[in-house]
Amino acid sequence: MKLISSVLVVLLIVLGIAGAGCGSTIAEPGIGTIEVMVTGTAIAGEPGEVEITSIETTISDIVIYPENAEEEEISLYVADQPFFLLEASDEERFLAFADVGAASFNKVVMTVDRLEVTLSNGSELTVLPKNPFEFEATVVVFTDKTTTLVFKFNIDKTVTITDDGKTTIKPIAGITMNARYEKDE
Repeated sequence: MKLISSVLVVLLIVLGIAGAGCGSTIAEPGIGTIEVMVTGTAIAGEPGEVEITSIETTISDIVIYPENAEEEEISLYVADQPFFLLEASDEERFLAFADVGAASFNKVVMTVDRLEVTLSNGSELTVLPKNPFEFEATVVVFTDKTTTLVFKFNIDKTVTITDDGKTTIKPIAGITMNARYEKDE
């Protein structure tokens, strides 16, 4: 799969593995959990500017790929859709999960079927991304632990309103991914 070369991917990965107190190791045979959360950041417009009143997105598939190329990729169970990003502003909402064998994964692919934006002037825009969004990152799932991926839609980078009133949507430019690991008590 190709990344859209004209779109900038902002990827933030927090890997607090070393010294994070994770007692389990991936060498232990067993099952761990990977979960995906989604959040958005709202933007405040200047007085008189057109503001975003609603962003609805439909994500149909999230697939993780193991570092070991001989192992098969894993599709996560994706929760009910659509997902309203402004309602998730600055709050994490559950999107997907899977119980998987403890392992390291090096790629996450998210398929966004549609992104619909409603503006305060009544305009509605729909984008149907042509390609899934790929995030190359090392994500580790430990035995009996939960690894959480947080996808954050930065709305101010996702939706651009120009001075002449045109609006563009660049979903991948405004998505970041963080990995968070469960710690031992």
